[in-house]
Amino acid sequence: MKQQKNKVEEKRVKLKEATDKDDFESMKSLVEELQQELYSLGASVYQQANAASQATDDSNSDNKDDGDDVIDAEFTETK
Repeated sequence: MKQQKNKVEEKRVKLKEATDKDDFESMKSLVEELQQELYSLGASVYQQANAASQATDDSNSDNKDDGDDVIDAEFTETK
């Protein structure tokens, strides 16, 4: 993950330099490269979040109450 973050930062710096020089060809290619890096980074973050969610779901399934906290009662209305 840190390696991907470094790649994104590197592309951002290069894009900033190209923008300062008004180098439109470099800007175009760098925007595409940066976009691909961001997609890749987003996908890995999504996968990690999904894996963490599944791990949490698995650990919660072992600790189920099976509805022991339900109270059965009858209500009557008096006047």
